[in-house]
Amino acid sequence: MDYAALKRRPSGSQEDRGDSWFSWSSYRAQAVLCVATHALLILAHIALLVVCEGKYEHRVTFALTPRSVKWYPLIATTTVQVIGTITLSVLVAGTQSLAFRRNLYVRQTLTALHDRSYAWMSQGAALKTLWQQLKLQAAAVGVAYIAAYLFGVWVLHITIPGVVDVVPYNATVSTVQRTTLANLTTQNASFASTYDVLSVYDQMALLGPGLQENIVYDVIPQVPSAVGNTTVNASVYTVECAAYPTPIPTLTASSFYYFMRDYSLDSVFMGPADVISPFQDLNATNIPFIATFPFNSTMIYTAQATGCEPGDCSVPIVLLSPLPILDSSGSEAPLPGGAWVPIQPVITVDTGDLEMMTALQLLACNVNISNVHINVSVDTRLPIGNISQPQEGALWSKWTLPDNATLTDQLRFAQNQPLFSPPSSHGSATSVAIGNSTLSGPAAAPVVFDQGWYAPQTGMIWADVPGADLANSILQFPLKTMKIMPTAFDMFLNEDLGLVAQNRTSVGLADINHSLAKTLAALAWYANRVDYSGSHSTAGIINMPSIYSAYDTPPLIMADANIGSGPLPYGEAQITIQVQRLQLNFSFVPIVVGLVASVGLLILALLMIRRPARERAAVDSYVEIDSGGLLQYTWLLGNEPHLAQVSSPELANLRAAGMFDVNIGDRVRRRVDSRAASTASKEEGYAYGS
Repeated sequence: MDYAALKRRPSGSQEDRGDSWFSWSSYRAQAVLCVATHALLILAHIALLVVCEGKYEHRVTFALTPRSVKWYPLIATTTVQVIGTITLSVLVAGTQSLAFRRNLYVRQTLTALHDRSYAWMSQGAALKTLWQQLKLQAAAVGVAYIAAYLFGVWVLHITIPGVVDVVPYNATVSTVQRTTLANLTTQNASFASTYDVLSVYDQMALLGPGLQENIVYDVIPQVPSAVGNTTVNASVYTVECAAYPTPIPTLTASSFYYFMRDYSLDSVFMGPADVISPFQDLNATNIPFIATFPFNSTMIYTAQATGCEPGDCSVPIVLLSPLPILDSSGSEAPLPGGAWVPIQPVITVDTGDLEMMTALQLLACNVNISNVHINVSVDTRLPIGNISQPQEGALWSKWTLPDNATLTDQLRFAQNQPLFSPPSSHGSATSVAIGNSTLSGPAAAPVVFDQGWYAPQTGMIWADVPGADLANSILQFPLKTMKIMPTAFDMFLNEDLGLVAQNRTSVGLADINHSLAKTLAALAWYANRVDYSGSHSTAGIINMPSIYSAYDTPPLIMADANIGSGPLPYGEAQITIQVQRLQLNFSFVPIVVGLVASVGLLILALLMIRRPARERAAVDSYVEIDSGGLLQYTWLLGNEPHLAQVSSPELANLRAAGMFDVNIGDRVRRRVDSRAASTASKEEGYAYGS
């Protein structure tokens, strides 16, 4: 203490009186800082609450490693705890100092002064002092404030470490993955053979993703921890069948001829008798076609219309059915004499294994392939929902070639499959009676057939008649028989329609459209996934002339349009995968509890450090004492007669003896002034003596 300064300060000077009482200028600055610190603690909790509610802290992520799992949570918790401890230490120190200074300058009992000072020592001391108020009430309210304040600090010591943590979580990361293409669109892809493809049609459902009904879609890889959906390329096959047109009112076997050329496969070319060549413009009145089908009285057969070299133009797929075909209204094709001639099936079964078909209904079917995008699940690798639905309605109409039809590799591959279908392993050779129609009723189509590329397993050959003789026999003999094999394409189509299994007596036009589209889609899907080299080669099984050499190659040569043969093309898909990472995480409950405690601390601090009322405060006090210990109280109180009368210095006795009013600040002022005056007198005496 600078007593010389105190000595030079005149007692009762204006500096010590009036607005400077209670050393308010210094006290005010510290009080403002104390309140601001409490407010900052509240704002910090509010900010944490906003971040927690918005989950903004989750944007701070770390890679998950053994080191990060061990240290990052510890670092986060320790850092917050250190910051919280420092902040609370500053709050307690500032509030305690200001509250003690204010307490000294308030007229109160010595016991009240003792209780308030002692309560600041710890939470336990505050509770003990609060308990003492029940025995002798001296400063119950003030001690309750202190106890509540220290309790709030204790609560914050618990909540602050639990506010922030570093926890593992499943992060989603977008990656680009290669996909296996559903269909090639390069214009130099080779023409396709289906010999090996169609022989496994019955296994299509077991061969994995990439095919759903009439949709072929890119196959995404199996990516570990993949989640969600992704978009891939897809090709949707649709077929629209219509009545096959003809200008002839009636069709009989005598009006058709058998046409065989050296380079043809063992197929039957069928066309009106006045047609010189089957390779003519499809827009002409007479449209020839190649029939490639086996015979069964309850099956639908496919044929191939021709108007150019196979694969060089857009042509329909022709269906021949011995069953009535009904449109969505339940109607058969119009009666004879209309724009086309309907064929009512008339089947005569002869003795033995002979079957004679004297009537067939003809349809021409246009194929359309739409390339679209679909959503697939990255988990199952299957399309989301049933995106392929059969056509709801199909009414009879006259077939016409689509306008501006663009012949793509996909379409070329699809429309020629019935022509090159191999024999099916599901059926056996059938003896078919072939002859002229003698019916006088509804118009009848000729009975035509295909040898089905039959490859004898036991040396069996076509024993009845050679092809050339058979061609003449159609015109010369009323009946001739021949053994043929059912084709795989037709078997797949008929099995999908359930004609034989359900013994159907009619079939819907919409069902035919959808089943034919499914057949073509399945073919395209499988053709892109089979290695046709080596054991799959058809060499030695089918002897093909040079003009059909491309039929013995893989279904689609994977080639680049610019550089020729190359690796398998691929697509790309954005796939989201899950990876474990670490992220910051704020806990809601500790933040809310801490916010309530912080608000409580601010209110209690304002109550404890507020400016004392002038009438109860010591006037003109300017000595700043901000703590109460043994040294301070001994110096402040000196020889107090009330306490001197206490015979036994027990706390209860001392508290009882201290129940008298004191003004420590006033005593301090008088003692300091007295000491300063005494010192000045001594200095004057020394000066006079000298």
